[in-house]
Amino acid sequence: MRGYSSSIGLDIRLNEIRFIHLRYINNVPRIETMECIALPANAIVEGRIKLFEQVSQTLRTLVQKTHTQHFPTCIALPAQSVISKRFEWPNKLTPKEQKFRVEEQLIGYFPGFSHELCYDYTILSERNNSHTHVLLVATRQEQLNDYIRVAEQAGLSVKIVDIDMYALARAACVAMIKKMDVSPIGILHMDIHSTLFIVVHDNEVTYYSQWNNTIAEETLTTLSNTIQLWHTTYPQLQLNNLYLSGDPGHLSNILPKIQSTLQIKLNLLQFSQEKINVNRAIYFEKTNMLLEKMMVCFGLALRRMPKW
Repeated sequence: MRGYSSSIGLDIRLNEIRFIHLRYINNVPRIETMECIALPANAIVEGRIKLFEQVSQTLRTLVQKTHTQHFPTCIALPAQSVISKRFEWPNKLTPKEQKFRVEEQLIGYFPGFSHELCYDYTILSERNNSHTHVLLVATRQEQLNDYIRVAEQAGLSVKIVDIDMYALARAACVAMIKKMDVSPIGILHMDIHSTLFIVVHDNEVTYYSQWNNTIAEETLTTLSNTIQLWHTTYPQLQLNNLYLSGDPGHLSNILPKIQSTLQIKLNLLQFSQEKINVNRAIYFEKTNMLLEKMMVCFGLALRRMPKW
């Protein structure tokens, strides 16, 4: 059972705020609200909120309009603002021993780092009878605090901080529920200003790359080099399918160029009416069009909120 009947996915991008309100009815999610609100130029620079008051006021107006004050919210940090590391430790460590191992990894990974860090870790799986796989993520506290403060000053209650690449994978799993057994799968999320590429294998994000877009030719070159690097890193695996989401206008312009550049099957990430419920006030066609660009935001709203 979920701790709340509603949840908010909040994705603050370089040029706009993306906002989804999901309501759970008999544990089935239904989209109640979907909004994209433009931000002033240079409001977000290199992952930092530079025009804090303008962003806060824009979000506050949206929260009041949608009557979602105090709703539990999941926000995202861009993958390029987060350091992640996989390592292993012996099975059956006590919580105190686990904390010591994590801090040991942080010291080794950030020697002499002067900024305060926020970090978390999760146990992925037991590798064998003696060791366990662990994923550690860390980011600068000042950067994280910016996003939390702007959401909470707007009236939302931040319960979870996620990373955009994991939110994208979560949404894609819902859209491709019958295709996720075909592994590995590449997912490409393209906006006007940035591109996020991830590979999901055995239900885990095993590879990612994120870059800012310039001209189309440079984006295509970066994408081609990124996929080639993935093949070099995982020579035993074959990436045959690439699923795309993002800004519809940008996708329509660059899709033919991707198709002619890459020798790989391309598919658009889309939801069927059987997989997602939508408030009757929202046309399903509008929902699918918006979800193409709001895939990360949808994945955030899907997070299971804690009961506190």
